Amino acid sequence: MNRRQLFSVATFATGFLVRPLGALLFGSIGDRVGRKSTFLMTLILMGIATALVGVLPTFETAGYFAPIALVLGATCLAS
Repeated sequence: MNRRQLFSVATFATGFLVRPLGALLFGSIGDRVGRKSTFLMTLILMGIATALVGVLPTFETAGYFAPIALVLGATCLAS
């Protein structure tokens, strides 16, 4: 498995690993602040992360910055 494949697998694995942490974090925020405002906060966070993932450069133009930024964007999307 080469490095590009490893980064693509890491992108999907990030979603599975971060989702329970996001549930714990936003669940506790929802209990303290309110579910409606927490829901809106998660929608805004997901919208920003989706837009940033959409404008990421390719591996050929940015090198290893692109897959690392993609994994970080997927982390925001998964929470």
